[in-house]
Order: sequence, then C-alpha cells, then structure tokens
Amino acid sequence: IEILLAHTAGFTHDAPVGSNSDLKPCTFEDHLKSIEDIWLKFPVGTNYAYSNLEMDLAAYIIEKESGLSFNEYLKAQIFTPLSMKSTTIDDDEVLANENRTEGIFPNAKQKHYKIPLMGSGAIYTNLNDFVNYVQFLMHHGQSEKLPMSDSLLLDMYTIRYMNYGLGTVII
Repeated sequence: IEILLAHTAGFTHDAPVGSNSDLKPCTFEDHLKSIEDIWLKFPVGTNYAYSNLEMDLAAYIIEKESGLSFNEYLKAQIFTPLSMKSTTIDDDEVLANENRTEGIFPNAKQKHYKIPLMGSGAIYTNLNDFVNYVQFLMHHGQSEKLPMSDSLLLDMYTIRYMNYGLGTVII
C-alpha cells in the first residue's frame, strides 16, 4: 500500500470511468473495474506520478481488509475520534445537508455530481471539523481520543520521491 500512497505504482492520473472529467454517474465498483485495462506509465517503484487511481485503490484495500465501507472506516478510525461530526465521503449525506455549498459546472443539467473518488478526494467537511484535523496533525498525531505513534506520522511525511510523502506534499 506504501507504493500506492507514494504514487510510485505507475498508474495514470485517472480511471477511464468515474474520474473528475467523466461526469456520468457510476459506482465505486464501476470506477475500479475500469482500471483493469490500463497500462502502467513506468515500472512499479521506479518513478513518481500523481495518480487518483492509486489513492482509490488504497481505499479499496482498506475496505477489503477492514470489512467496512471506506466511509464507515474513516468515521470509526478518524472522524468520530477527532469530533469531526460533519465530515463524510457519503454523497447522500452531503445532499441531505441543507447547509452546504458546492461548485458549479458550467452548462450542467444537475448541480451535484457523485464522483466515486473515494480515496482521492471525496471528503466533504466544514471549517470546525477541518480545524480539529489540522490540530491533530499539528500536535504530531496526538489526541486523547486518537493516539497515533510519532513514527507513523513521520513516515507519512518522509519524502519518497521529489517532494511527496505518503499522501502528503512536502512544501
């Protein structure tokens, strides 16, 4: 999973189905299935290229290993312990929330698109929840409700290629 999080697995940026440029509705499963015929850009572990696919595959692995949907896993392991009550990756939860804002696609027939990018950018949050998450990171992954070893956080920030760690850009 480290190779996926470090974006060194060689995948292209997006899947053919369910990407930021493919606005047709599809499921996460359809999105993942479309990856099967993609060629790698380079041999695994030899280069870096940011890839939404790699983050989505990491989310899929978490689902399979935990037996939970990625949203349930995030809620149980991160959002709830950090009191992030309004944070989700569930589009239906977002649509049910009347107190939301969202971008607008020009000439769009519908306002909200369900894009199945589970691991690569489907998190909806608010400022209070985001502050809780940033404080957790600023306190080196220490929280009364969610203790994290310093070594895990440092591993996340360790540069693997260019300025990239594990799901983090080091600026």
